[in-house]
Amino acid sequence: MNFRFILILCLVFSFLLFNGCTTPQFRENKTNKLTIVTTIFPLYEFSREIGQDKVNVILLIPPGLEPHTFEPKPSDIKTISNSDLFVYVGEGMEPWAHDLFEGINPNNSTLFKASNYAKLIHNQNKGEEQEDEKHNEYEEQKEEIEEYHHPEEYDPHIWLDFSNDVRIVQELTKIINEIDQNNSQYYLTNAENYIKLLEDLDKNYFNELSNCNHKEFISGGHNAFGYLANRYDLNSIAISGLSPNSEPTPQKMKTIIELTKAKGIQYIYFEELLNSSIATTIAQETGTQTLKLNPAGNLSKKEFDDKITFIDIMKANLESLKIGLECN
Repeated sequence: MNFRFILILCLVFSFLLFNGCTTPQFRENKTNKLTIVTTIFPLYEFSREIGQDKVNVILLIPPGLEPHTFEPKPSDIKTISNSDLFVYVGEGMEPWAHDLFEGINPNNSTLFKASNYAKLIHNQNKGEEQEDEKHNEYEEQKEEIEEYHHPEEYDPHIWLDFSNDVRIVQELTKIINEIDQNNSQYYLTNAENYIKLLEDLDKNYFNELSNCNHKEFISGGHNAFGYLANRYDLNSIAISGLSPNSEPTPQKMKTIIELTKAKGIQYIYFEELLNSSIATTIAQETGTQTLKLNPAGNLSKKEFDDKITFIDIMKANLESLKIGLECN
């Protein structure tokens, strides 16, 4: 029997045991704070900024771990079921969440699926990912390919469009208010302040990326920046598909190298939580340099300890894009 199926059954049983198949209400705990569990870092920050000192926000995926490959332990399910609100992306970002929760209690008001409130874009690399799977199936076990390399219909990196983030914060504030009505105005005020930061960030991206020598940027990582490119009329070209685990084919490497030379691109981007060797190889083959571009799905342990924010990361990304795209 498939190991993943057995694991899901065990986790479902754990969830039912701890949650009782009922809709949880605001639980009085030792701190009398609302407890929110989130999967990825941007949702963690949104929840924290809305709730501030009235909430206890838990980042389920440990800092330093790539979000796409995370699989929850029974203790993680217990953490979720003991919370007042569980916030996740959906659309393939956390396939275990879909398997575990969506079929159990669809009317559970404490499940917040952020992608329900985002303007989604299709997976532009779906056909290429299928070809990558064929290439990789001789190098990896078939079960792993089915588990991690399946092509998705939509791109799950919704938080890299700041207009999506604004809507998510607005809707997340509503559900937090429903759970804890006593602090409604406090949450609304905090949300308004944070939305202003997101809107200012969006304006800066539009202004500073509007006059650049290049529209294309190349990532030696996975295809995480489609929403950002779509928002600011850019063209994101990634060596891999939506899954960071897939290995590019030799033909894809050759195509990227030829494109880099033809377009006169001077920088290849890499992601902090992924191996940068592919970006380095492309840079060596093309005589270019490398720059970091952070999709911010999670932080490194040091960044988390240093209290680096999503806004900080996006500002740093803007500076890297301005260099790579040769913006005036």
